[in-house]
Amino acid sequence: MGKTRAGAAPPPGGGPNANTHQHARNLLLADKHSFRAVEGSGMKALMAVVAPGIAIPSRRTIARLVPDIKRGLLAELRSNIRLALGVSLTADHWTADVRGGSPFFGVTVTTISPKFTMSTQLLALRYSPEKHDSAHVAAALEEVTEAVGLTAAGVGSVTTDRGSAMPGGVDGFFGDTSGAHIYCFGHVLNSTWDYAVKNITELKAVVSAVRSLVFLYCQSPVRRALLQRACEAQGIAPKRIIFSCPTRWWAETHMLERAVYLFPAFANVNINAFPSITDDVRRKHAECLTMLDKHKDLLKLVVLPVCAIWEAWQVKLSSATEPTAHLVGRAILNCLVAPQNVKSGKDFAA
Repeated sequence: MGKTRAGAAPPPGGGPNANTHQHARNLLLADKHSFRAVEGSGMKALMAVVAPGIAIPSRRTIARLVPDIKRGLLAELRSNIRLALGVSLTADHWTADVRGGSPFFGVTVTTISPKFTMSTQLLALRYSPEKHDSAHVAAALEEVTEAVGLTAAGVGSVTTDRGSAMPGGVDGFFGDTSGAHIYCFGHVLNSTWDYAVKNITELKAVVSAVRSLVFLYCQSPVRRALLQRACEAQGIAPKRIIFSCPTRWWAETHMLERAVYLFPAFANVNINAFPSITDDVRRKHAECLTMLDKHKDLLKLVVLPVCAIWEAWQVKLSSATEPTAHLVGRAILNCLVAPQNVKSGKDFAA
């Protein structure tokens, strides 16, 4: 069997190299590898064993083949939408914690087929530096739906979070049509939890203090190494600090939980060994530690148990085949009254 030059396009008649190109392309896209992975020494060694004599396509060949996938997926999606009994969209604007904060806009489309099977596909995921206002949301929804031959009249509903730009944006997209705007159950529950927990007396102050304390260690690998030594000296297993991320709902809970666990180490770390130690760092470390010490029982006995109830309901809702309004209502109610129920010893976990 003759070899085809590495990187050459598949022969018109197909054959083993055409098949190799297709599977190499699918491998890279399915597992989100960079295109250059096909030219790596590991890939070449593997292919030499499993398919000797078959040339591996180059990254340039893979790049040329990818648009074919997009065209095929769009054609399939257009067909699914055209035949669908019902169509709904889910849209979101967010800022990723990369490149100094990069804004993105994403839309998925969910269809119900004539055989009553439901499927969800990504419709758009794009870098979105424009101002995130209602006009932009409406225009973006119109643009991504037009790409698959869909109009607002053919969309039954749009699900979003409770962001300030979303109500006006969805209304602008629907115009005079009868589509419904649905708020994401997960975001509603998150807002409920945020309202309930943040009303716990002095919680905002202790969360701020913990965040400041943790940030002192995020700034320096030497400080984190000193914290690890303090863990060992206190007889607790060293664990990494966790800093809260505003785009991850559970990050703040996990930050507080880890801070409570690491408190003995924070209290006994050799702060004098901090590189370039200043009086301001000493003062901030002492103030934050005092606040954590004062309220660690509040965190352990009230805040974290309340967070556990909220987290359990999030998991329950996300795993439910059909999250009914009754189930969502129970979740919201339980999260609202969780602080009082935890203090009184009642168990309202999901």
